[in-house]
Amino acid sequence: MHWDLIKYFRENKIVQLLLNLSFALPFLLVILWIKPVSRNYLTVRKFSGMSEPLLEPHTFEAVRLIAVIVTMVIKLLLTPWYLQAYLDMAYHRIEEQKKEAGRITNIDLQKRIAAVFYYLCVATLQYVVPIIICLYLTFMYKTLGGYSWNGMLFDDESCAVDSAPDISDTDETNKSIIKSAQEFHMAVESLKSVFTATVFRGLLGFGIWWCCFLYFATTSTGMVYQSYFTRS
Repeated sequence: MHWDLIKYFRENKIVQLLLNLSFALPFLLVILWIKPVSRNYLTVRKFSGMSEPLLEPHTFEAVRLIAVIVTMVIKLLLTPWYLQAYLDMAYHRIEEQKKEAGRITNIDLQKRIAAVFYYLCVATLQYVVPIIICLYLTFMYKTLGGYSWNGMLFDDESCAVDSAPDISDTDETNKSIIKSAQEFHMAVESLKSVFTATVFRGLLGFGIWWCCFLYFATTSTGMVYQSYFTRS
């Protein structure tokens, strides 16, 4: 679909630039998750004439999260164009049929055109689902990793959930409910001691990098196949 849009907007250079930028942004996200290329270069190395690195580690994390969200939002905004490019396949099939020799029945022609519309839901899912997964993992990475949008870490000591409720004035039913809630809270706290923020950052960070890598790899492979192997 990207290759079809590039050909459709070949006279509009601004739209072509936007489409190519949207196509290349997942690759830039992959680079941001490679530590020697991005993190060490931006948060450790001191350039000439500077006494400190370009970014602090927590600022780099915030920039990286915002970059993922902006990229996926741009792709969601371009969804109507990509789906329209897919629907235009019906028109291209009719044009190709006009150039072919021989005859074809109306039923066969209708089947070829209807197949495009029947497959629209699948094409939509193939385009939207990776974006939703990347956004979901990003929000989980931000929340479970202990980050905030301004690049500052949350203060774990400010949470008042650990304080035990006062059960002195409750009846037996309320005591049993509060006791069950306390037991559940203790179980959650024991899990938190195993799945710490560092563990979540490692798991979800790898998940985001892997999803962005697969997204760019599959779209690149499809574009190369369509631009090279389908040439007449």
